[in-house]
Amino acid sequence: MSSTTDTSGWRANPASESYDSFRTRIVAAAERAINEHGIAGMRISHVASIAGCTRQNIHRYYATKKDLVEAVLTHRSKRLSEQVHFRLNEQDDPFDRLIEGIMIASDIAAADHYIQSYYSGASADQMLRFITDSPSLRTAIGPVIDRAAASLSDLLRPGVEDREVTEWVFRLFTTELLWSLTGERSADQRRRDLRLLAASPFNDIDITRVTPGDGRTR
Repeated sequence: MSSTTDTSGWRANPASESYDSFRTRIVAAAERAINEHGIAGMRISHVASIAGCTRQNIHRYYATKKDLVEAVLTHRSKRLSEQVHFRLNEQDDPFDRLIEGIMIASDIAAADHYIQSYYSGASADQMLRFITDSPSLRTAIGPVIDRAAASLSDLLRPGVEDREVTEWVFRLFTTELLWSLTGERSADQRRRDLRLLAASPFNDIDITRVTPGDGRTR
């Protein structure tokens, strides 16, 4: 006679009063462990020790180490995104505001000590996957991306959907962030690179107008 194990009560219950506070406690402990040892060096046992609980309790909330690492990175990204404001009053053109806003957002993220430490050594591969292909990162920085995308509606080709614009702005940001984390470029070169990437969805901006020597449209 075969038997099965009922695991329905094993995972933490999201409806419980302590669910959110304990998840926050675990993420804070994991962030501390990553700051001390990097993503590759983080151990669930160490996180449990910092959080004052057992490994089993950690896994009730985060089934795998990957899930927990992504929760930390998402939390960190959301905190950083709250610092980003596209307050470029001197930039009247929405396209200029987009380029400058992406540069500001990338600078804030790239200057963060913890993101720099995450994107190093054995952690680089996981960090790269997180930056380029994480639904939770999109959720964390979504409000900033949505505001940027909304300002561009008059410039876009007919038929371009809102979700496509949001995804496109997100990819511009992640590309610029990866460039900023891995190399040195002048501000003019960064603007030129972004304009080359950004021009194609627009009606009235062709590639010959985004590559002048001063890096500005004409």
